[in-house]
Amino acid sequence: MNIAVKEVPEISPNTFILLIRDITENKRLNLILRKTEANLRALMDSVGLPLHIMIVDKEAIIVEQNIRHREEFGDMLGKDASEFLGEDNIDKCIDFLKEFDDDLNLRNLGEIQLFRRDNSIVHCRRFLVPVTDPDGVVRRFMLLMEDITPLKKAEQEKQQVELELDKQRALAINSDRLRSLGEMAASIAHELNQPLVGVRGLSEHVLIGLERDWGVDEEKLRKKIELIICQADRMSYIIEHIRRFAREAGKPQKSLVEVNDTVRSSTELFRAQLKAHSCELDLELEEDLPKVYINPFSLEEVLLNLISNARDAIIEKQTTQTQTENKRILLRTDTQIDKDRNKIWVRIEISDSGIGIPKELQNRVFEPFFTTKAPDDGTGLGLAISHSIISDFGGTIALESTEGVGTSFTVLIPSFSRDDGKKQ
Repeated sequence: MNIAVKEVPEISPNTFILLIRDITENKRLNLILRKTEANLRALMDSVGLPLHIMIVDKEAIIVEQNIRHREEFGDMLGKDASEFLGEDNIDKCIDFLKEFDDDLNLRNLGEIQLFRRDNSIVHCRRFLVPVTDPDGVVRRFMLLMEDITPLKKAEQEKQQVELELDKQRALAINSDRLRSLGEMAASIAHELNQPLVGVRGLSEHVLIGLERDWGVDEEKLRKKIELIICQADRMSYIIEHIRRFAREAGKPQKSLVEVNDTVRSSTELFRAQLKAHSCELDLELEEDLPKVYINPFSLEEVLLNLISNARDAIIEKQTTQTQTENKRILLRTDTQIDKDRNKIWVRIEISDSGIGIPKELQNRVFEPFFTTKAPDDGTGLGLAISHSIISDFGGTIALESTEGVGTSFTVLIPSFSRDDGKKQ
């Protein structure tokens, strides 16, 4: 009990009032509160998780902290929490605390970056939990801060690895494209050599005529000069085409394209390379194909890759079999109508009479870096790049192959309607 004596002279001299108050219930509640706080403190210090725990009152004063928090950030009891968290963060906590009168659920406050006593950085994920008194009134809140520094470090390392992989992948893709250009070099040299021979022959003939004073026949001279210009234009076209191929292939720029034109320009530069291996390239092109909306140089990259693979398959078959009577590559274009989906596709099929692909490997041919060739003969990216390019066009690429007989790749690209210019 609580006993108090108070003099009341206004009633009469030497008059006292004895006040006796039963505080048993208060004592019981205080004991419960102290036990609860002791249990809470013990729980805070015994948590095995990487948690920094503080209890803060409505005036933003820190009234409890666990051992982990004290060891890393120092003794903060009695201090303003805004000194530790910043005013904006603690105001946010107080605002949430006001809402806890109606909602006692845990709140996720997001992440925060803090500095330990040794000035090292710690990344934390914060959660706010209401702490009620025996009457059920929220007067404090517990701030749980999960140390996610190792996770952040792992994420940064992962991002660094991914960046490095992207760089290596880009280098590998460039290497593969340079390899394609290298394979075209023989054909380019052949294509340039023919007009150069013509230019030299015509120029020498004109020069000899001038030296021997044959007399100037202006009409004949004009025709020879026109032929020289024509051959120079042809060389200029070849050089410009290769320059644009090296610059534009793989870029996102697209335009309406005649597939057959791209087929002709790409195969023309590769024929000499094929002839060097006694491979024949036959074209069966359906006329008046609908146009497609693509990057023509990227399609050319796909075609060169598929033709190059077909050539290699034929060469490999030639080295493993005693007789290879048919060293032929067929490139065919036509349309394919999908009535169910109301689509018109432009179809490109490239077939060879090469070694073929084993059945157990056919589902892996489009995987990056997968190759059956020797390490110096390819990066294993050609078909993966081709698959990515055709997918970007909204199309598909598939293969059929019989080991020892040959392989056929089929490319489908959605057409554009001639009426409204929209992709089918």
